[in-house]
Amino acid sequence: MSEIWVLGASGRSGRAIAANLAMRRMLPLLVGRETTRLSRVVGEIGEDLPIMALPSVAAVVSELSRKKPAVVVNTIGPFTETAWTVALGVHPARTTSISPTNCRPSLRF
Repeated sequence: MSEIWVLGASGRSGRAIAANLAMRRMLPLLVGRETTRLSRVVGEIGEDLPIMALPSVAAVVSELSRKKPAVVVNTIGPFTETAWTVALGVHPARTTSISPTNCRPSLRF
């Protein structure tokens, strides 16, 4: 399994980030809600990238907690609603390193 996960990989930002990583030979796991859309992204990128379809943010967080990837790129929107939940799922023991007061105003929770 890839150590780099791109969440929301079938969206505009997720596709672009996944393509950029693949171009640099860093082959991420593409995570989204629909297998069909994720497979389409894999075809567009032209690499044999792994995919994982999960039905909800809660399911994504559960898998993050279980698999513990080294790098997580969250593009699941709306970001201000998903970022904190995803961050807690990735590093529950280090939540003090993430402070909403240190975020730019547009990213505050």
